[in-house]
Amino acid sequence: MKKLILLILVVVAVIGFGKYLKREDKNIVVVGREYILTNSGETPITIGFDAEKFYGFSGINRYFGTYTIEGKKIKFSHPGMTMMAGPQELMLKEQEYMKKLETVNEFELRGKKLILGSNGKNILKYKETVLAN
Repeated sequence: MKKLILLILVVVAVIGFGKYLKREDKNIVVVGREYILTNSGETPITIGFDAEKFYGFSGINRYFGTYTIEGKKIKFSHPGMTMMAGPQELMLKEQEYMKKLETVNEFELRGKKLILGSNGKNILKYKETVLAN
């Protein structure tokens, strides 16, 4: 009887652990990585990823939210942003970036490059950067 209970506990633990690995495996390609927009000019625009959250700097403000990945599809949800003011030119650039980010529904990784797209069109191109400690 003890062996049967032990066997059941082991099976339950393995199944539970397997589900955890599958969930994490979907996002593992971007987790812990940070990217910089390749055409952001003098003011860097960044995006980074935790297990279920994204974050970044959009020129003046910091932004953040949640995301999901399924295959090559990505969905950014519940974006938030700090509310700092800055030069008009940077504010407009920031607004344009956030509008593009809201339309993203797919991604592609090419080595150290991240490409975010919408319906087959590449709209945001990034290169991986080293995370600060």
